[in-house]
Amino acid sequence: APEGGEYHFDSGPSIITDMGPRNPLRQVLDYVDASSAIDWIHYDGWGMLTPEGPWKFNLGPNHFRNEILPRYGVSPTEFDEVVKACAPLAKVGRDIPGLVLRDDDWQLLPLVLKFPGAVIPAVTESP
Repeated sequence: APEGGEYHFDSGPSIITDMGPRNPLRQVLDYVDASSAIDWIHYDGWGMLTPEGPWKFNLGPNHFRNEILPRYGVSPTEFDEVVKACAPLAKVGRDIPGLVLRDDDWQLLPLVLKFPGAVIPAVTESP
């Protein structure tokens, strides 16, 4: 931090990205070459407090699909259909690092120039 001050972040681990390479805070730490100095703690779930009572949300590729959704009346098959429909958009999200996103009138142009393989199919194949 400038002049020995502290950095403050509004991002931390999440159920989706934990502190892996897609996490915004991790991207900043990687960019400033600070992530190797951190002792990363990996976790296998989150404690949940809901109207139904406390329970553990287990992390992993199929826990949400097979354990959480049926608890709320959503079939895993229906979830699979949503995941399949969102696959092209999810690929764009994986292919474009969050640090390069902008919020202005010209935001699409640099993405098309730098990540044409991700952006052009998403635009041309969208309904």
